[in-house]
Amino acid sequence: MIDHVWTVLCSRSLVDVESQNISLLEVVDEISLAPELLAENKEVSLPIRLELVTCWRRSQLDQPGKSRGRMSLSGPDGKKMEEQSYNIDLSEFPRRRTRVRMPGLLISKPGSYVFRVEVQMMPVGQWMEVAKIPLDIVVGPSSS
Repeated sequence: MIDHVWTVLCSRSLVDVESQNISLLEVVDEISLAPELLAENKEVSLPIRLELVTCWRRSQLDQPGKSRGRMSLSGPDGKKMEEQSYNIDLSEFPRRRTRVRMPGLLISKPGSYVFRVEVQMMPVGQWMEVAKIPLDIVVGPSSS
């Protein structure tokens, strides 16, 4: 069995070669846009680099495991806009990080977008949601 430890949305991450520690740079929870970018009520591709970084761990440290992970992005209306699946292999190490890299972000209107992280339960194969990471898209100045 595999446990979700944490998930963070950031603009990039760096892994130290010697220690294997990860640095999460520019954690993102809100993006402020100029009003003219969304003036025509159509989808806009923002040229913003994002990474969804997740840490996974064996439920029982002495028992190796493998599974599948999945990240999806839903818009303010609940419509799924993107989805990516990946392998989670904890055969060799008891802990592993996955980094889903996105070279841009497709948006349609201001509001709360949600990144969902799921793990596939083995051997049944059902997906279980383990994290919801909100990203607020606002028009005008930042609210923070």
